[in-house]
Amino acid sequence: MVDFVLIAILLVSLFLALVQLCIILYVRNVLVSSAAEGARYGANVNLTAADAKTKTEAIIAREITGNITSAVTSSEAGGLVQVDVSAPIPLFGLFAPAHSVTLRVTGHAVAEGR
Repeated sequence: MVDFVLIAILLVSLFLALVQLCIILYVRNVLVSSAAEGARYGANVNLTAADAKTKTEAIIAREITGNITSAVTSSEAGGLVQVDVSAPIPLFGLFAPAHSVTLRVTGHAVAEGR
């Protein structure tokens, strides 16, 4: 009986660590893809960097639920649209504590016709 309890604690801890890693990778992939998609959207002919920021925020809000708040900035210089996203890494499921590590990603796209 004691053997089962010790092994069960180890296996449950390992399983929870694996789930946590999967959540962190999911959030990272969503941030990277939304920054890139927002930059590509803002690089279209009749759109601006502000449109890229709005599109990126909409994608993040649609894909990530929970307590994760992201800060999105966008800029355009030299024919290049850049979208920067920073968000806390979730440490307990999708509920990030206030003082957690911040993940920063950037998306770039060449502006069309400018």
